[in-house]
Amino acid sequence: MKALPAALACAFVLVPKGARAQGNYHSTPNGGRSALMGNTGEALGRDGASPFMNPATIVRIHDTSFAFSMNFYSFTSTHLSAYHQSGPVDAGRFPGVAPQDTSVTDNQITVIPTTLCLFVNVSGLSGDDPEEGVADTSTRVGRQKLALCLGNVERRETLLPALNYRTTTPGGASQQAGSLTGKWFRWRFGPSYAGYITKELTIGLSLHGVYSHYGYHTDNTTVTSGGPGGGILSSVGSNGAGTAIDLDPILGVTYKLKDRYTFGASVQTPSAHVVGSFDGNLHEVYGGTALDNSVLTTGTGDFFAPTPARLSAGIGVKVASSLKVEVDGSYYFPMSSAMRSSLQGNTVTLNGVSATSTPFDATYAVRSRPTVNLGVGAEYFFSPRFSVLGGAGVDFSATPALDTTNFLGAFYKERTNRVVGSLGVGSFRNGEDFLVGTQVTYGWGDALALNPYVLPNAYSTVHLQQIGATVIFAGSTNFAAIKRALKNVEKLVKPAATPAAAPAATPAATPNPAPPN
Repeated sequence: MKALPAALACAFVLVPKGARAQGNYHSTPNGGRSALMGNTGEALGRDGASPFMNPATIVRIHDTSFAFSMNFYSFTSTHLSAYHQSGPVDAGRFPGVAPQDTSVTDNQITVIPTTLCLFVNVSGLSGDDPEEGVADTSTRVGRQKLALCLGNVERRETLLPALNYRTTTPGGASQQAGSLTGKWFRWRFGPSYAGYITKELTIGLSLHGVYSHYGYHTDNTTVTSGGPGGGILSSVGSNGAGTAIDLDPILGVTYKLKDRYTFGASVQTPSAHVVGSFDGNLHEVYGGTALDNSVLTTGTGDFFAPTPARLSAGIGVKVASSLKVEVDGSYYFPMSSAMRSSLQGNTVTLNGVSATSTPFDATYAVRSRPTVNLGVGAEYFFSPRFSVLGGAGVDFSATPALDTTNFLGAFYKERTNRVVGSLGVGSFRNGEDFLVGTQVTYGWGDALALNPYVLPNAYSTVHLQQIGATVIFAGSTNFAAIKRALKNVEKLVKPAATPAAAPAATPAATPNPAPPN
């Protein structure tokens, strides 16, 4: 386990990236054990995911330990069908345009840190919990624990910066140039507390600051020649960037029954908004047609992206002395304002050489749907120091049907439902643990794409398909192990002292040396 402190240090320098959609509340694997057991942990959690799922479970984590997890390598392939021609062609203005192979694919290999926690024992003594089969925390009354955690709990990044396309028409050609990029991530940071009330009952509370960021850029310029009216130009795009800071409490409990069943439940209340800002713009330019004009809209204002109210429950069952199984379920309440911004700005319209500026003051809000997510996982100990973990789960998107209107408040650009499977192994020794495995996903849904073959250009929905695999590297260590590792490193880098040379012995005189032969 000497490699654990070095791996812990690596978590600080890795760059976060990924491909997920906002509205997927389980979009980032957190913790190690939880992620490898189908994103479960409401009842049996004991890793870096515990403060974000059910803080009552942090009392089961070994004393004075760091817990960390990294989605060490992540591959995601996202396929958008019919992206370059997302709707029917206006045959009157674009006769003979019949695009082929209009899909696009985004492949990414990324390195992603997700959670980092420090756990400190407040009261109660540590010991071995025979139920776990490994050195773990005691369950004596009065035990209390604090945690301080940083976690990337949601993320999505799409990066398609140069989308070029060309197709022929009976009298010429149609050529497109565009880009599609988007980013969504949510970080949580703050303290958690948990303690035993009785030997069966624990309670816990997390109070986290939540930082949410949303950004997008879409652009498409199309020039088509050979039509009845000559060449047609269209250029449509939009950009936006918003950040929000909120406060979010999570309350959790666990209850152990007959040393075989462990029940866990948690509630996450709606977050309290602190501050937020949003800047956005959109443009439409048409040339060579009766719609020869340009429109540019810019706006700035506040930004709200609250976390939803959530109820979660799980049950862990000790099937045998070496096997545990957990089943979890979570219900996310709908929100009328999952994202909201009150914007002030101007719209400038250019017809020929005449420009008109119109101020506006508007509030845009998008809702979220009620969502139920489920997970199941198991851990089997071949020995007290080695286990195999596996699980499966679903991650349904809370995003409603996409709005195809081109306006500043069109925050949702895609939605994806996912199924998740995971498998890994764990090793344990003296309060340290190390887990490695993989989580694979399959996603389906839809996304917005511009149809340039109608005037004005209009957004339509296209089918989205996604496959992904993430290598999860996680574990925990303690101060003693870190100290040992630092001493070992010091021994390696410190030059060894050169021993003093012993004085040369004076050879005894040979009275009559033998002559060489």
